[in-house]
Amino acid sequence: MHLYGLIVRAYGLKSCRPLTGSCPVLSGGPAWITKDAFDIDAKSPAGSKEYTTIQLANGQAPELQEEIRNLLVDRFHLKTHFEERQLPVYAFTVADGGIRLKPSIAAGSPAVVFQPVNSPAGPPATQVVGVRSTIQDVADLYARFMDRPVIDATGLTSRYDFKVQYEADPDGEGPFAAATSHTLFEAFEKQAGLKLKATRGPVKVLVIDSVTRPTAN
Repeated sequence: MHLYGLIVRAYGLKSCRPLTGSCPVLSGGPAWITKDAFDIDAKSPAGSKEYTTIQLANGQAPELQEEIRNLLVDRFHLKTHFEERQLPVYAFTVADGGIRLKPSIAAGSPAVVFQPVNSPAGPPATQVVGVRSTIQDVADLYARFMDRPVIDATGLTSRYDFKVQYEADPDGEGPFAAATSHTLFEAFEKQAGLKLKATRGPVKVLVIDSVTRPTAN
C-alpha cells in the first residue's frame, strides 16, 4: 500500500479514496506518497485487541489506528496537524416540514448500510438502512462515496431507525453510482425530513507538515 492509503486508514479520514489518491481532507506531502508502494510486516503488542480489515477501513479500529500512526512517525518521520478549512460540502439540514425519523427502539450496535432493491415491476433502487444511527453516522457513510465531504448541520444528536429508498441513476457511472444517485436528495427530504444541499462548510483537514521515505530495515 502507498503511504497515502496508510495515512487515510490510520487517521480514519472520510471523503477519501485510499486506492486513487483523492482526498479533500488530506493536504500536503510529496507526490511519491500516492505512487510508491510499501509492504509492512509488523506485530502488535501482546494482548492487543484484534480488528477486521473492514473495521480498519471504516475507522472503527482505534488501537490499531494508533499503532499505525506510531509506525508512520517512527519509519516515515511523519509530522501532521489538523486545521479547519471552509470547503465545498454537502450538508444535511432539517427540511422545512421537520424531521420525519422516529427515535430508535432497537437494541445492539448502531449501523447504517446500503442495500440493493431489485423489483421486477420497477427500476433498480438503493435502500439506505439505519439502526440506532445518528445523522452524523449517515453523513460519514455518504462521505466515503460523494464527490465532496458530507457534514451534519442539523444539530440533532438522537439515534434513529429508518429506511430511505431511491431509484438508481440510469446514466450514473462508476462503482458508487447506485449509492450516489441524484435521486437521493429528494428521497431524503420526502422520506426522512432531511435536506442534503451543496454548500460550503467547515471541514477538519489533516495537513502533512513533513515526511521522508523509510530507511532500509
